[in-house]
Amino acid sequence: MISINVYEIVMQIINFCILWWLMSKFMIKPLGRFLEERAAGIKQELNTAEQNKMESEKLVEDQKEAFKTARQEIKQWRQDAEESVTEEQRKLLAQAKVDSEKIIESAHKEISQNVKEVKQNLLSETGELAVMLAKQILKREISDNDQKNLVSEALGQNKGQNDGQNEGTNR
Repeated sequence: MISINVYEIVMQIINFCILWWLMSKFMIKPLGRFLEERAAGIKQELNTAEQNKMESEKLVEDQKEAFKTARQEIKQWRQDAEESVTEEQRKLLAQAKVDSEKIIESAHKEISQNVKEVKQNLLSETGELAVMLAKQILKREISDNDQKNLVSEALGQNKGQNDGQNEGTNR
């Protein structure tokens, strides 16, 4: 027959309860806390990783924007430099044109003045030669005052004739 020992069943229940209490106190609760802490740590790391990812994406976008802005600035600087060079070339060409016109004008004035001087020298020499020839022809001496008067008269007549000729050629 089967016998049931109550004392043994009670002892097993008590042992089971003690074992349950010991496992609960020293194993289940610490293991539960460990798992909760681990889960919280993992959540924290995931949040941190997500934040880092968002920050890195933001930095990448900022760098892209900065790069784009830098390219635009460089493009603008280049365009400004090209415009400046073009403007400087235009100014230099204009200044060179003005300078060349001044040089040409100065050369024309100098040539004109030299032509006048040469004409005057030729007229003076022609007058002196005419006086010397006349002197030799007449074989008489003419005083310096007479010579100057004759030369100035000859020059005056020649100027009148030359002015008339110049007016005719200018027309």
